[in-house]
Amino acid sequence: MSLVTAIVTPAILILAAGSLVASTIVRLGRVADYTRTLIAQSEVARREGKTHAVEILEVRMDRQLRRAELTRNALWGYYFAIVLFLVSSVLIALSQVLHVTLEWIGPSMILIGGLVMIVATAQLVIEVGLSAGSLRQEIQSHKNRELES
Repeated sequence: MSLVTAIVTPAILILAAGSLVASTIVRLGRVADYTRTLIAQSEVARREGKTHAVEILEVRMDRQLRRAELTRNALWGYYFAIVLFLVSSVLIALSQVLHVTLEWIGPSMILIGGLVMIVATAQLVIEVGLSAGSLRQEIQSHKNRELES
């Protein structure tokens, strides 16, 4: 394996992980914004004595908290994978420059980083499922309110 190829491979994976970080941060921001909206609605409902509405909003807030935790875990995984890719790139270069026979360390870290990215992405898949479930639940709740009117 040539030195340039060995060092470029982790760089490409770093770009991929960076792109996933960017989109995941946007998701986390949306979860936070929506949660703040739910908190405000819950405070209004509590002041107005609408206990059933408060209960529904608290369930939704719990779901948003779970989404935020999954998103945070995914971000942690992506950042950790980036670190592994960076370190692997440095180790690959050092093993070539210093003529050290530990050439397996860099590729091993790339593999571990790839596995970490898979686990992080799995967290987001679960989060997307929760998001879709929340949306489905809110639409059904809206339809039920319209039927009652």
